[in-house]
Amino acid sequence: MQHEEGYLLERVPVKQWLISAMWMALGVAAGIAIMVGTSIKEHLTDGPEKPDVRASVPLDEPPRHEMTIEEEKAARLKEWKTSLAAHSAEPVDEKWAKTTQSQFAEDVTQAAGTHGAQHLRTECRTQTCTSVVRWDSYDEGVANYISFIHRRYQQPCGRATHLPEPAGEDADSHYDMTLLFTCPREGSKALPRGS
Repeated sequence: MQHEEGYLLERVPVKQWLISAMWMALGVAAGIAIMVGTSIKEHLTDGPEKPDVRASVPLDEPPRHEMTIEEEKAARLKEWKTSLAAHSAEPVDEKWAKTTQSQFAEDVTQAAGTHGAQHLRTECRTQTCTSVVRWDSYDEGVANYISFIHRRYQQPCGRATHLPEPAGEDADSHYDMTLLFTCPREGSKALPRGS
């Protein structure tokens, strides 16, 4: 390799370069063929295929209205509470829960310390776990919750949280965030979504 006028040059054998160039040309040709094929199909059928909307909407169903922001917040909160209730109702697999709970407690405690929060508790059952993290304020939670969602944990589980706005006097005090970890396991039934 040589360095010449700000560019890094590498010697590539001519045969290898020709093979690479042929593959690139084939890729470009395939892309053009797909575009031309789509274009021809649109012209032959008077445009792209359109789904028959009439078949998907029952006639006796009243028209749906768009949800307001408040209705959407209420629906999401209801779904979140349903998920937490399903976790609480789940039986406990003592062996799995003990090991997994210890791992999540360790991971969440470390993450909380990194972000100036406090890990309060972790509870695992058969295929779900919850961890509660306390923030100094709701704003702190909103600013940092995503790091708990995208963090690499010892257990490869799905993760979710919900941060409803505090009401009244609670708005200026600490804020507790619950994380829900969903860990489908071989031989266990997956929880239905929103349950």
